[in-house]
Amino acid sequence: MKVLPSVRRAAAACAGAVAAVLVAACAAPPPQATSVGEMPFEQAVAQATDGLVGQVQKGPALLAKLNKRTVVLDPMLDAATGQQTAATALLETRVSERLAAKPDVFEILPFQSANLSKAQLLLTGTMTRVEGDGTTKKRALQINLALTDLKTGTVAAQASAIARDDGLDHTPLPYYRDSPVLVKDKVIEGYARTSATPPGQRGDAFYLERINEAMLINEATSLYNQERYVEALGRYRSALAMPTGEQLRVVNGAFLSELWGIGGLAGRDFAQAFYVKCDGENNTSSTIAAGEVHIEIGIAPAFPAEFVVIRIGQYESDASIITTEV
Repeated sequence: MKVLPSVRRAAAACAGAVAAVLVAACAAPPPQATSVGEMPFEQAVAQATDGLVGQVQKGPALLAKLNKRTVVLDPMLDAATGQQTAATALLETRVSERLAAKPDVFEILPFQSANLSKAQLLLTGTMTRVEGDGTTKKRALQINLALTDLKTGTVAAQASAIARDDGLDHTPLPYYRDSPVLVKDKVIEGYARTSATPPGQRGDAFYLERINEAMLINEATSLYNQERYVEALGRYRSALAMPTGEQLRVVNGAFLSELWGIGGLAGRDFAQAFYVKCDGENNTSSTIAAGEVHIEIGIAPAFPAEFVVIRIGQYESDASIITTEV
């Protein structure tokens, strides 16, 4: 049967239009999922997590064979303080459980160095207090979740939700409880930025370049939280030996594990054993502008001695002990 030229042209145009739509669907990043209004914590977590799942399933691999995605989860944080708390641990548990309920889509691997080469996606998440309007104390929390492609550093999916803070426990986990100085450094700030980055954009490079160290630091911190201080100290020392391991939270963790955790300090609790000062008094606007962090640590050794005061300055390139007083 002879096909008229006009019919062939129409068919070609139709096929081209369909192809263009499919290519556009594959190339364009999935839309960012956000919620409107506050909701109970469990509902907010479910909505944000489901938003991630929906974006991944509609992403660039739509026309390819859908394989299970392997995911490593960098422990979730309070974005304001950089700390892990009981509430962020609950958020992490609920998100993990919801993703694990879709075994045909996701496989969650422990956040350990041995799994980095196996994982395709990195899951991060933060919880942040929402500022009120000044007339009332608004007890709401913004949850940000992101899945980042480990090979490209591009955020594959991002979702947010606003949760009511109905009795959530914001007590810091042991490592952070024992660390009066906040450990919100450039790595932690990069983590928070990545968790809020829209799909299709690159996550924070400073943070992503230090994932290897982050995994070792996580192992050390988990051991510290379990009061396995000698093992934690070994992990912190290994992290310090890595190219970019000289981070405030590593130095702090090594100090805590060696001197307080294994009985090197006097006192019935950490408040009597040592103090850490890192505030506006020893960190002026000029030192902050210069990229410096000044920390004063006072310790009470277990053997007879007065308080020992150590002043440390951390700079963009290194960390060095400035003075020691007895």
